[in-house]
Amino acid sequence: MRIAVIGSGIAGLTAATQLDRDHDVHVFESQSHAGGHTRTIPVESHGRIWPVDTGFVVFNTETYPGLCGMFDSLGLQRRETTMSFSVRCARSGFEYQGAGLSGFFASRRNLLNPAHHLMLRDIIRFHKDARTLLASGDETLTLDDWISARGYGKAFRNRYLLPIGASIWSCSRGDFGRFPARFVIEFMTNHRMLQIRNRPVWQTLVGGSDRYVEAMLRGFDGTLHLQSPVQRIRRTETGVDIKIESSGWTSFDHAVLACHADQALALVEDPDRTESELLECFPYSSNIVTLHTDQRRLPRRPAARASWNYLLGDEDEPASITYDMSRLQGLDSPEPFLVTLNDDGTLDESRILLQFETSHPTYHAMRASAQTRHDEMIGRRNLSYCGAYWGYGFHEDGYQSGCRAAAGIQAADKKP
Repeated sequence: MRIAVIGSGIAGLTAATQLDRDHDVHVFESQSHAGGHTRTIPVESHGRIWPVDTGFVVFNTETYPGLCGMFDSLGLQRRETTMSFSVRCARSGFEYQGAGLSGFFASRRNLLNPAHHLMLRDIIRFHKDARTLLASGDETLTLDDWISARGYGKAFRNRYLLPIGASIWSCSRGDFGRFPARFVIEFMTNHRMLQIRNRPVWQTLVGGSDRYVEAMLRGFDGTLHLQSPVQRIRRTETGVDIKIESSGWTSFDHAVLACHADQALALVEDPDRTESELLECFPYSSNIVTLHTDQRRLPRRPAARASWNYLLGDEDEPASITYDMSRLQGLDSPEPFLVTLNDDGTLDESRILLQFETSHPTYHAMRASAQTRHDEMIGRRNLSYCGAYWGYGFHEDGYQSGCRAAAGIQAADKKP
């Protein structure tokens, strides 16, 4: 078959490289580079080139088994990293870091702050309490409602749990509070975040995450079309027609939509009721990503600095997180390379290296039933859908959904 894959993120590349063995596969990417949320920037500084990741960076063998298996098959080198987390309030000067008591009490004022001590007790209680929610099976209870019902303090909510979730899913604290509580606890349980010991060992790719994109493309037997935005997809009696901005309409036997759910729905000319119903269950939030070297975005006290650094603002403002990429990637750079999500305009412009916009899925109660129906969206009238939104929204989810799409298409093609 002649197959079009729309999007060159992890889901699209996975599907494409599994289908190109038996089919004529064409990948269409709107940007000038492949990789989707994976983007490594070569930064020249102090006489060296530093490969700095600005999107996907960390993974572990336990909750990213498919991805790690693929990395190994591609011969990529991995290294261990640290996944510490800090919270800071610029207005009050409050800040702490969660890895150890020295970081938790990095500000000596926290030693005398009853709310800070209560937050610590709430964290310990949460690790035990959260597991009871999994047995309930309630997909409609929001995280905020659950926090309130269980009597957790404001400090625990505002300075611990919501900042962590907003950082993980790149959304506002207000949006995260409306996430289904069971969805959040499932994720935290799977990633062993509800325990102090025996947590997963996080890793990064040596040389930057782009290494896997380059390796996948080296083994790709199809055709990659960069700077080729798809504008419309129309079903025909024999397949699909795709309108590409640079070349007009082109015919294919099948198309894999490996873009975001909202983008996919906007592209299809005649979505049926199931397609509309399921794809509308996955809204997205936009974020501005800035690569820079302005250390003022980090906590003031060195003991409070971490790999992920959350800056408290208004609850419904987009999450503002600064990732210390030098720490995460093990770069021995003279000054840390930082990636800030949603800068508030206070960064020193002379220290900004790159800025771009991206978006991430957010989740509500409807997602649970929708995610169980992914198979219905594979081989559906000559279209298949894949993407990380069919899972928790992370790289392993994108990889697995790409595998499912490719397997479904192959199975249907082999039927007599």
